[in-house]
Amino acid sequence: MAAVLAILLPIAFLILNQVVWASTKVGIIEYITCMINPTAPACPPDLPKPTWQKPSETAILSTPAPTQSPSQAEGLQYDVDISRLKDECGRGKFESCDDLAIMYYRGRNISRDYSQAAIYFRKACDGGMRYSCFNLGSMYEDGFGVERDYNIALRYYERFCEQGYPTGCQYRNRLKDRMRQL
Repeated sequence: MAAVLAILLPIAFLILNQVVWASTKVGIIEYITCMINPTAPACPPDLPKPTWQKPSETAILSTPAPTQSPSQAEGLQYDVDISRLKDECGRGKFESCDDLAIMYYRGRNISRDYSQAAIYFRKACDGGMRYSCFNLGSMYEDGFGVERDYNIALRYYERFCEQGYPTGCQYRNRLKDRMRQL
């Protein structure tokens, strides 16, 4: 019985992940996280709200009406205090820097601004937020919000790799190969 479960559980997880991805465009882990804490800045505004919450407890605001001007439509999608996050980031709470970077990168709760995202990813990375190092490396590799610079991207991928994350090592190696071909 244990052997059957050991085989079926990973398969069930993969199938569930595909079903959730197909309907929400987020992975199962992000979906579960957003169901537990819908006010998390990285949660998409169109995720279905959990049924156990009262409507007054949900922090996600409705999407802007089509009659709104473009500047109004770029307004708040979440009930998040941007000035509080900026203040916390300035005081060394690097999780807030990471949250701000993601919000600027995705254009959630704030106008999309890749250069601001890069600034906050850099602060978060320097503060030990390892995934911010990876994200910043990707931005330098692609030239989003910063001037494309493979050498800087390589350094950020290396930082992520040194912290024990194989994905960073893979991206580092792939970029090294790419640089040799140029």
